[in-house]
Amino acid sequence: MSLQPLPMLPLLLELGTEELPVKALPGLAQAFFDGVLAALDKRGVAVERGDARPLHSPRRLAVLLPGVATEQPAQSTEVLGPYLNIALDAEGKPTRALEGFAAKAGVDWTQLQKTSDAKGERFVHRAVTPGAQTRDLLQAVLDEALAGMPIPKPMRWGDHAYGFARPLHWLVALFGDEVVDLTALGIRAGRHSRGHRFMHAGEVAINAPGDYVDALRNAKVLVDPDERRARIVQEVERAAREAGGQARIDADNLQQVTCLNEWPVAVACAFERDFLAVPQEALVATMETNQKFFPVLDAGGRLTEHFIGIANIESKDESQVRKGYERVIRPRFADAKFF
Repeated sequence: MSLQPLPMLPLLLELGTEELPVKALPGLAQAFFDGVLAALDKRGVAVERGDARPLHSPRRLAVLLPGVATEQPAQSTEVLGPYLNIALDAEGKPTRALEGFAAKAGVDWTQLQKTSDAKGERFVHRAVTPGAQTRDLLQAVLDEALAGMPIPKPMRWGDHAYGFARPLHWLVALFGDEVVDLTALGIRAGRHSRGHRFMHAGEVAINAPGDYVDALRNAKVLVDPDERRARIVQEVERAAREAGGQARIDADNLQQVTCLNEWPVAVACAFERDFLAVPQEALVATMETNQKFFPVLDAGGRLTEHFIGIANIESKDESQVRKGYERVIRPRFADAKFF
């Protein structure tokens, strides 16, 4: 007789923080994701991962799993007892050894089973106990995942003894469409996340884990880093084409810009052509390393006076953002030209 598979529900855990360190963000998200999976696996809780992967933005780390078993599988145990020649006397009545074994197992000796090995026949106690409910295990799962995260210099806030990469402000924990009563770093879980810091007022209610990505997108947060990265590439390439060139998209620069933004918007900028007398490598390094801008090249691969900045907002007056980006680049280019 085959066992019926345990029912499954989607699971969402989100840690809402102040802006996390850019270079550490992907690693923190991966560690949180791996820690949750490892803690569930340790407890024998089945998981359907599907295409699940770490989700993150500058203000959050999230684990979204399509299917998690609602309980542990039944736990089977087998405890070997005394051999028959020790367990029963000459009249076939239980000895103190057998009675003690049965008492320890919590059953009458007549309920014990028998098994055989190379030394002969012996008593054995077999039992099947139902597994624990997964929602009752999730606090320990969350605690272990947090404890295993690589945070070399935890930040402390208030008068608390605990610390984290950045202060925690909210916690979402949904198993199916129900909130799980969890706590982390002094915050009790609910179903309310938060949208973009400037473009969305108030909280964002998450009705079920499957709604999470769309609900945040509607609140101007792209929580999927792959979606955010693809949008940046698309925006930068479009702006570069409109400037008559092609964007230089360095992988490391793209990764950092992805971790700096929740709702990336490309802003086309330009600097004075006189600066092109400076060696191209110096200008490109200044734009990419110091300012996280994307240079624009001509058809021959030569640097042009155009560059693309990525704003974390849909500005009502983009010209002001452009002026700011152009203003900040000039002193650095002037230093490069001087030296």
